[in-house]
Amino acid sequence: MKPGIYDTIDEIDISAIEKLKGAELDFSHGLLKAVEKGLWGDLSVKYLSLESGGEILSLIPVYYGTNININALLPAGFQKTYNALVDFIGDSLKTPFLIAGSLISDKGWIPMVSGCDERKVVREMVKYIDSFARSQKVKVAMIKDIHCSFPQALISEIEVQNYKKLYSLPTVVIDTDVDNFAAYTKTLTKNSRKHARKVEKSASDVFQFEVINDYSHLIDEIFPLFRATYLKARYQFDEALPIFFEECSKSISPKTELITCRYKNKIVGALINFYNESEQLNKRIGIDYSCEYTPLIYTSLMYQGIRSAIDKSLKKVYLGQSTYVPKVRLGGSVEDEYFYVKAYDPLLKLSMPWQVKYSQKFRCEEVIRLASEGVSA
Repeated sequence: MKPGIYDTIDEIDISAIEKLKGAELDFSHGLLKAVEKGLWGDLSVKYLSLESGGEILSLIPVYYGTNININALLPAGFQKTYNALVDFIGDSLKTPFLIAGSLISDKGWIPMVSGCDERKVVREMVKYIDSFARSQKVKVAMIKDIHCSFPQALISEIEVQNYKKLYSLPTVVIDTDVDNFAAYTKTLTKNSRKHARKVEKSASDVFQFEVINDYSHLIDEIFPLFRATYLKARYQFDEALPIFFEECSKSISPKTELITCRYKNKIVGALINFYNESEQLNKRIGIDYSCEYTPLIYTSLMYQGIRSAIDKSLKKVYLGQSTYVPKVRLGGSVEDEYFYVKAYDPLLKLSMPWQVKYSQKFRCEEVIRLASEGVSA
């Protein structure tokens, strides 16, 4: 087993990526390429691999620089103080970091080929991530959004190398292994079924929806909607540029689609999905907040995304890591995800116990409790 490194996803055969198991959509060629092409500022990416006999056993992207808000899950007061200091002192105060994993994953993983020595692969990959992080002189390294279904035996191979577990934003998944949309609504609670019928009726009265597979010609029209949603988001990690959406439209592995919501012949909402033969990721939603039906746009697009997955006979839809109240109402199950963090800077090391404790607020039990009270974590 030997380490490898690639400068761009285009240097790697799609077939080699498709052999990696664990989170096939999150680490798919098309999604990773869209993220790579959309990087801006000082953010860079490399793809670290472990290989044997010419075969890639494991592959993980590592993003490094300062151009992502790694403080997004910390208290608002801390973020404001940090940003004010950066504005006053300059970019030299920014924290150089490394993130290993897909930047927009719903199911973080360390993907591997079937039949390999998984514990050894994870152990060696974490060592490789650590070595690369040190070579880039970053102050902190993170293995991002490891899903709660990642085997505990493999988790131990991460933790033994002095990575601390923090709770990340949990993801939300919906079971769409049903015959049709009506069958899906029957799985909901009484109140949620009533809500679904109300939304469907209201949306049909004012909106027109369309599922579009080739949407490259619409990027200029839909990009402002996605940017508006990003600017209103509670957690702002990384802003997607138009080229990200252009690359999404070109993806063949996995496939993507755009669902548009029109009002008075104008696109007022858009949802981009990635999907394979079994699962779908609802990755980006854009909304025209000047429209009088803004809340209806969001919810009806969520239902349209679910309907599309059912029509394609997919088993699961991942709805993303935020806006939990409406997603739970849609029948979503909340699932924990974790950051594994290693600080190299002495001050950051001192802060780790507090960060571990603070991250408890993102446990799925707490998120579900708040959602039941009508509050999104």
